[in-house]
Amino acid sequence: MWTVTHVATALIVCSFLGSKVSRRDKILFVLGSLLPDLDHIYEPYHRYLFHNIFFLIFIIIIFRSWAITSGVILHFSEDFLASNLNTLLYPVAVVDIGFKWSWLYSAQFNILIGIIYLITLIFKEDLLRNKDIYAWLRLFLAIIGILSFGIPKISELLFSIKDLMIIQIARFLGSIVLILSYFPPNFEIIKKIFAQKI
Repeated sequence: MWTVTHVATALIVCSFLGSKVSRRDKILFVLGSLLPDLDHIYEPYHRYLFHNIFFLIFIIIIFRSWAITSGVILHFSEDFLASNLNTLLYPVAVVDIGFKWSWLYSAQFNILIGIIYLITLIFKEDLLRNKDIYAWLRLFLAIIGILSFGIPKISELLFSIKDLMIIQIARFLGSIVLILSYFPPNFEIIKKIFAQKI
């Protein structure tokens, strides 16, 4: 699955966790779902650096947070469904496990997850009833984040660019925008800052 899809899935889960789980834990959960894909930064080692049980143990020891650990486990579970996840025991062993449902990598499926996130955000957060400009800003950020799903194809069609690094940067930026759409910064503080300057 794409990085931005992992994040969108985690955000969908967060929307159903309700107020019983703190905002901080929800943010950590979403960041945990993003962490394993940081190995995209050095593409030859994608899946080998952070898609293994030793990375999970490292996360458990360093962060000692159920939320971030659960996010990493969600990421691994999604990769288990979508591919062979043969790096789970790396470097001890390379064993093919997983369902290899490659259709989970399709653009259609990933865009569907983005649309489900958008619908969840609209209805769970009641964004359409809220006439506040910040609710509309959150909606706009969600749409921009979802559009990042299509950046690789758009860059290929419009500019004949098929650079993996550009694709990964676009997907990470799209992930950050999606996270901001669900966990917006404290707009009241921002309003006060701008009010003082004017």
